[in-house]
Amino acid sequence: MQINVETRFLLVNQDFFEEIGFDLDVYFGADNNQVQFARANDPTVRASDFFQFNPSATSPDSGQGLQRSITGAANTINGAATSTTQGVINPTRYSPIGAAQNSLGLTEQLGSNAGNFASSILSAAPALGVAGQFLNDIQVDFLVKATQDDQRSVQLTAPRLTFTNGQIANIVVATQTAFVSQLTPVVATSAVGFTPTVSVVSEGVTMEIEGTVSSDRRYVTMNVQTGVSRIDGFAEQPVTAVAGGQLVNSQDVQSFIQLPTVTVTRIQTTVTAPDQGTVLLGGQRLVTEFEIETGVPVVSKIPILSRFFTNRVESKEEQTLLILIKPTILSQAEQEERNFPGLGDTIQNSFGG
Repeated sequence: MQINVETRFLLVNQDFFEEIGFDLDVYFGADNNQVQFARANDPTVRASDFFQFNPSATSPDSGQGLQRSITGAANTINGAATSTTQGVINPTRYSPIGAAQNSLGLTEQLGSNAGNFASSILSAAPALGVAGQFLNDIQVDFLVKATQDDQRSVQLTAPRLTFTNGQIANIVVATQTAFVSQLTPVVATSAVGFTPTVSVVSEGVTMEIEGTVSSDRRYVTMNVQTGVSRIDGFAEQPVTAVAGGQLVNSQDVQSFIQLPTVTVTRIQTTVTAPDQGTVLLGGQRLVTEFEIETGVPVVSKIPILSRFFTNRVESKEEQTLLILIKPTILSQAEQEERNFPGLGDTIQNSFGG
């Protein structure tokens, strides 16, 4: 009596992303004396060049709004790019007035930190992008971005194992990756080196089963230990040593030990299943869902008008792991009759049975 076990490791990933962004910036006073003076030195100057609302890491004070000096567009002279930085004169009545928003940028920045699927899409070009600029007494800049993405993937691993009734059997279907697990300093005269020790880490499926058929040959009782492992990445760590009274770092010679990060899902259970029946041993469902909305206070609550001052990003990541097992009882007499019909009667009659 033998038992054939077929196991299915089913990994399903479903990802959804949607973004409809609108950015509108308006600048008033595009023809006042400050702009005209700046255009006398650089005709490419616009009213928006007088404003810097986003502070940078190198110059945090650049987010002061109206700037005291502006830098025009780069011009190529004799093959070299040059730009003119000039001061801003006092306005006759009022300076240019800028009404700029960054709700789209804030929404995308928050979305890039929410999940891998969303960050990979936000780092690429949108599915649809429309941009334009209107220049007159009033300067208007607008940008429209729209992206929708839906992704689904199914990964199936189905190892099969046949063993004798009452015995223990195991199967391993894995990919082993070598990495440097240890560095041993080797010291010589005025020199030091590092000898690496290589180990392996496995990525794949392992399964160990002990099965027993019931007396009526209708059920199989199994002790199952199974697991799925996945390598997420490796981190590098330098090693320090003392040679000749001096501290030596392996990073100086580009030698590191590697620290693997492995995600493991393991199940250990006892289950009774009918012959040729499928049992769900276990699994996991992981859902990450977020919705980010950024807008201007008060204005974002006004119908229709809120569309110009509000941006939203919606994303959902879902991962489901199912582990199923199906035992089949293999009787030698039944298998012979199935593959060689009438063989048993022929043998019995040949001996005068």
